[in-house]
Amino acid sequence: MANIFAMGYYVFSILFGIVQFVAIIGLIIWGIAKLIKLIKKNNLVGNKKSLVLSIICIIVATASLVLNMGWIRFGMIFMLIPIIQPILFLMTNLYASQFFVESPRLRIINYLFIITYLIFWVLLPDGGDIGPSYCLFNLVRNDVFTDVAWQISGIGGTAHIVFFVLQIIQFVKIKKKKENN
Repeated sequence: MANIFAMGYYVFSILFGIVQFVAIIGLIIWGIAKLIKLIKKNNLVGNKKSLVLSIICIIVATASLVLNMGWIRFGMIFMLIPIIQPILFLMTNLYASQFFVESPRLRIINYLFIITYLIFWVLLPDGGDIGPSYCLFNLVRNDVFTDVAWQISGIGGTAHIVFFVLQIIQFVKIKKKKENN
């Protein structure tokens, strides 16, 4: 009798895991489709160089996520940070690129936004249950270096959020300036 319950629990766990996986993949595909529709609807691909640069940065960040997988990134995945942040990053860069001519200050803020995005993801160290922590695409496994990388990554991540807010402020100023004219 106990084996039947154990087997039922095991089967239920597998099925529930499959349903969760399919739901997450479905949400990701739905989100990408909505993102593409939003980009086309608002004609955000005015600057192809910004689009290419953003995609390259997202690929580098994704490579860092995959190659440095450990407990920190594992937790970040459950908070959907590796999904939400690249979408916000892409949308912000595409929207900002429309106003580079009008606002050279926005261009500088956007470049710093991009640099801090890369600093955060590339230098963010991670680790497992045993062995030293690692960073830089799992190429550096030195606790002293990763302690410094942890600090730099934290500063970069905080600066990235600050530059995001500064860009939003610039967007509002540009929009108000356009409304006044």
